Amino acid sequence: MSKPKKPGPPPYPSGLLDFLQASCSPAGVYNFDNWTFAYFVDKLYQRAVGQIVIEGLPLSWDEDYIKAALIGGGRLAVFRVPDWPDVGPIGQYFQWGPDLNIWYRPKNVTITNAALPSNVYQLEIGRQCEILHLDPLYTGLISIVWHYAESLALTWEASVMNTQNSKLAYVLLSDRKAMTKALEALFDKVMSGQPAVVLEELGGKLGSIKDHVQTFAQDLRANYVAPEMIRNFRAIMNAFDAEIGIPFANSEKRERLTTDEVNVYNVESQALVKAWLDTLNRDAERVRAMFPELVLRFSLRNDEGGGDNGTDGDL
Repeated sequence: MSKPKKPGPPPYPSGLLDFLQASCSPAGVYNFDNWTFAYFVDKLYQRAVGQIVIEGLPLSWDEDYIKAALIGGGRLAVFRVPDWPDVGPIGQYFQWGPDLNIWYRPKNVTITNAALPSNVYQLEIGRQCEILHLDPLYTGLISIVWHYAESLALTWEASVMNTQNSKLAYVLLSDRKAMTKALEALFDKVMSGQPAVVLEELGGKLGSIKDHVQTFAQDLRANYVAPEMIRNFRAIMNAFDAEIGIPFANSEKRERLTTDEVNVYNVESQALVKAWLDTLNRDAERVRAMFPELVLRFSLRNDEGGGDNGTDGDL
């Protein structure tokens, strides 16, 4: 059974939601089917892709597409289009061809693009094309982005819900339609921020309104957990930064943070991205051997590797 393609923005059909949630969430909890999740996917993707700097891209190449294919999708094929002899090599996202080499690695690629002279190209790696890839499994950052976007969306929505629910800790009961409308109007005015609310008497029984208001939760402070949610949100963001190579300090430790501890956090955050850069630059050498005019170089955008002025630097 082939693995389904990652979907675009929500909302999603129920069958896809069931597939996505079956192995990681309780039934009926659809953390993917909301715009909060889509927002965090977009922002985390930009945050991650912005960490890797590509130098030497031809002016005719679209940098956003190259980063989406190579960094987001995890792979890019570099080849010359046979029907365009006067055009230099181009980069395209690809799917694997049917054959493997003796190392059980892909031997050829399939490129599909309706804008090319032939809609489909079957190319042999090392002879007709070279490939750039991000990691040994040929996957991209999008799986990391999805993982953390789900956690951030769930945490953010929980904090918003808790903040809203902590504003009024009462249950309003009504035994007739007129009373229901009056209490609804009362609630709307109080929640809108009016400092004083006047409620008209209902049938000479205004004093009985208090009998319809019952305390649902007396201790608002005990039920207000939004600050803890925000701390969890920050911890999730720190974990994401550590995955993609953004140096960070342990925000949970508020005092006596030593320089050595900061360095440990920075080394931790660069462990995975260093492997990515090694893979990308090794592939770039093979691309240069086949296409001498392409001199690509990959580095990390941060303030630690390039010098005192905060320039980009290699790891």
